[in-house]
Parts: sequence; C-alpha cells; structure tokens
Amino acid sequence: MATEIQRFTVIDELGSGGMGTVYRALDPQLQREVAIKVLAPPAAHAAKRLSVHDTVYLRQTARGSGVDLLSEARMMARLSHPNVLPVYEVGLAEGAMFVVMEHIEGCDLSRWLETPRSVDDIVHVLAQAGRGLAAAHLRGIVHRDFKPENVLVGKDRRVRVADFGLSQLVDDRHRRFVGAVDTSGTPGYMAPELLRGALATPASDVYAFAVVIAEALGAPLGATAEERERRLRERGTPTRLRSAVALGLAMQPEARCSLDVLLAALEPSRRQPKRWVLAAAVAAIVISCVAIAAPAGAARQSVACDATLGARSTWDPIQRTQVVLQLARAGGEFEMIQRIVAILDRKDRAITSMADATCRAEQARELTHVQATVRQSCLARRRFELTSVVDRTLAMRESLDAARTRALHIADPERCLELTAVPLPSKLLGTRRLYARWVASWDVDQPADREVATLEKLANRNGDRELAVRAALDLAHRLIAREDVAAGEASAQRAYRGAMEIRAFELAASALVERSRLASLRGDGTSAANFAQLAKELVDKPTTATRGR
Repeated sequence: MATEIQRFTVIDELGSGGMGTVYRALDPQLQREVAIKVLAPPAAHAAKRLSVHDTVYLRQTARGSGVDLLSEARMMARLSHPNVLPVYEVGLAEGAMFVVMEHIEGCDLSRWLETPRSVDDIVHVLAQAGRGLAAAHLRGIVHRDFKPENVLVGKDRRVRVADFGLSQLVDDRHRRFVGAVDTSGTPGYMAPELLRGALATPASDVYAFAVVIAEALGAPLGATAEERERRLRERGTPTRLRSAVALGLAMQPEARCSLDVLLAALEPSRRQPKRWVLAAAVAAIVISCVAIAAPAGAARQSVACDATLGARSTWDPIQRTQVVLQLARAGGEFEMIQRIVAILDRKDRAITSMADATCRAEQARELTHVQATVRQSCLARRRFELTSVVDRTLAMRESLDAARTRALHIADPERCLELTAVPLPSKLLGTRRLYARWVASWDVDQPADREVATLEKLANRNGDRELAVRAALDLAHRLIAREDVAAGEASAQRAYRGAMEIRAFELAASALVERSRLASLRGDGTSAANFAQLAKELVDKPTTATRGR
C-alpha cells in the first residue's frame, strides 16, 4: 500500500472495486481526513490537464480561453447538495489518476443492506439517494454508473451519492465493460440502450436507480418482471412503489417514468409541510402586500374578512340577471339556464364562504398566517376564473351546452385546501388578463393549442405556477386526443413535475392519467396500468377526482 499520494499521507485502505482503490488519507495543508480514490490511467483529454506534482482544485473555475476538458468534474465538484458526495481535487500519481473526496464514516449501500433492514428504513435511504441524483440532473450531470457501491450511508444516516461521471475521465482500455459507445457503467445496472451502444442520459440513470430500488427491496439482479413483482410484494413494498419501479425499468427510454415519479413513490404517505414552508412564507409576504394587507403597523386581526380577494364577490344580482337574459336570447330553455346559473352560484358561494372561513380561522389562531395567505391566494385565482367565465358568457351568444361546459370547467375551490405553495403574483391586472385568455381558450379546439402553450409560458413568467400546470395539462389532453404522442408526453411530464413542486396532488394525478392514456396509444398496456395505479395511489384523499382542466 502506498504511503503517500502527492501531498496526502495515506492512513489505511478503505476498499477496492472495479473502478479503483479507495484510501483514507490526511491532507496536511487543511489538516483534515479525506478519501482518495485511485483510478485507472486517465483518458487522453484528462491527462493533458493533470500533473504528478500538483492537484487540480475542481471547485475553482478553469483559467485560460480554451475549453475546460474537466468541465463535468468541475460541475460535479461545485454541486452542493446534502446527498451528493463532495469532490475536491484530481491529480496524477504513478501513472494513475486519483480524486480527493470528503471522507464519510459509514459504508456503501451494498454493505449497509447486509444487515436486515425494514422496508421503511430502506426506502428512507433510497429517497435520499434519489434526491442526490435529481440534484445532479438539474445541473445537467448524468451519473452513468449508479449502483449500490456508489451510494454511501453515513453513520449519521445521511446518504451521499458518489462517483458522478468519474468513469468518463478514465482510459477506455481500463474500464470494466467494453463494447458499447458509452462504456461507463456496471452490467446489471446498465440500461438496455447503453448495451446497444447509445450514450448515457438521465433516463439511463432512472433505469439504474429502479434496479437499485428493486434489488435493495429483495428482487435479485436479472429477475423477470413477474419474479420482481412477487419478491417486492412479499417484502411488503407499497403498490405505488412497485408500479413506479416497473415504469423505471421500461426497455425503451421514452417509456420510462421520470425520476420525479420514483421520488414521489419513495415519499412517505404522510405529507411533510417543511418542504413548502419557505415558498409559503414568500406567498404570505406577497399576499400581505397585495391582497389582504392592513395599513402599516395594524394588527392582522383588524383586517375585515370581506376585504380578501376571494371574498370580493363580483357575481352580484345584476350580473346574474344579465347572464339569464343573455342565455335566454341564445334560445335556451329556462330549466337549462337555471342549471348554469346554479353552477355559478355554487362556485361563488364556495369561494366566498371559504375565504371568509379562512380569514376567521386565522383570527382565531386556528390557522397560521402562512396557511391562511396561501389558501386566500388560491381562492383569489378561483375568483378571477369565475369572473372571466361570467364576462365571457355575457360577451358571446352561444349554445347553452357551451356555457354550461365553461361553468363546469372552473376549478373547484375545494382544491385550495390542498395547494400549499402557490404565491399570488404581484401583478394582479396581468394575472386577471391571463385568466381571461385561459377561459377563452376553452372554447376552441386545435387553433387553441398554440394559445394554451403561450399561456403556459406567460403564467410561468408571471409567477403563477398553478395556472402554468393547468395549461400544460390542458395542452397534453388536446395533443393526446389528436394522438400526437411525443408532444403530449412532453406536456404531461411538465404538468406532473410542476404539480408535484407545488404539491397539487390532484393535478399531478391528472397528469399521470394522461400519461396512462399515452402508454395505451403506444400499445404499452403494462405502463398504462402502472401510471393509472400511481395516479390512484398518489392522492390519499377520498374526495379527489381527476378532472383534468
């Protein structure tokens, strides 16, 4: 065993594997213990940037006008996430490349699993690993060799994913698997397309992650789909996680679920509010300034509850009469007109009463200010939507079926009990205009596709993430109806990701239903069933329905 690696003093050997040997060492400059992984000889592009005398500090931006050939290693080194192992430096020693990493007291996932663990414990560890992988994907970094040996479980129970992209820095002749264009990876965890010669992508990382999940929960490598399902069921793996794993192991990359789906399936069924406290606090500031603020210095309890945007009813007796007359001019039967007006009445009462109840609950300290302002923000959106529907109905002479459909499309105010982190944009006039365009888009079919896509972009730009999700979901529904599979899949994925980020589980379930329809169009019955099952499992409230728009 070497005693020194450049300036580092080797203390002992931690282990070795196909990619190299890992040592525990002392950094005399910083007086800290580090882990050093000695790899095979470097690839030619990396060797030109390395020295046997000094290391390259990866967290520093490369100097010079040329392309930084260690850019991916630098990106990974600058990625700061609690579930990613920090990498500090890279250098040469005796013809081999080595990387200097944080030293973790613990073991890898493979050794950790040698001790019997409960499903909950395993899922907790896997969820952390998935979050580390997702953080890298957001920075454009693909792991290429995700496996249990590259998942480190510390004695503090914190998980770090290691070795992002390191195999790309090693000479091809010394890699463990030869014969593919992208030879990174370990057989058994490599996605089918990698074995066929394709380059690694986030989808191939999803495949490897799904393999690791299945293996950790009792399904051996190489198990058939039937054996894997049986082993996971016997272990007591939740249905939604089994379904997500099956989707992650699809043979074709485009048929696989996103990493978000696997992460959602790994989350505990109880909802943790801590993840959205910051966003909700931002919502509280915005709403306080724009919608329900008292004069500076006044106590919140002094705010009149009917001053909230959600409680400001614009559906007054005059407008009600005008709508009745307009629908009568269209030749509608009185009974149908009554039904349409009753729908609008019911939506109006629900918005107003929920806004009032929310305000009074905050004053009685039954809701925190953050909880109340987030809910009032959502109710204000429903008010904008209702107003736009009424305005649209008054402006057009049309069939009663069209008017009724428009009234039914107004999102149920009860959804506001679910949304947790959707700030109301400060530009209220712009938001109202967006909702007017949103309601108008319901009245046409194919020509509205471009308008709905534009609305999604404008809503994101305006800060209205809920409307952006609903627009993406509506666009997916339209595209799928015309069997435009590729564009529909992209739109449904955007809707799902956005809905999960704002914790809008009903909208997320609707997006999964659309993906189930897409899988059916592709003739993939297994994926269709798995997406449908995930949609069912995602929302645990019995009142939830998947109404799409």
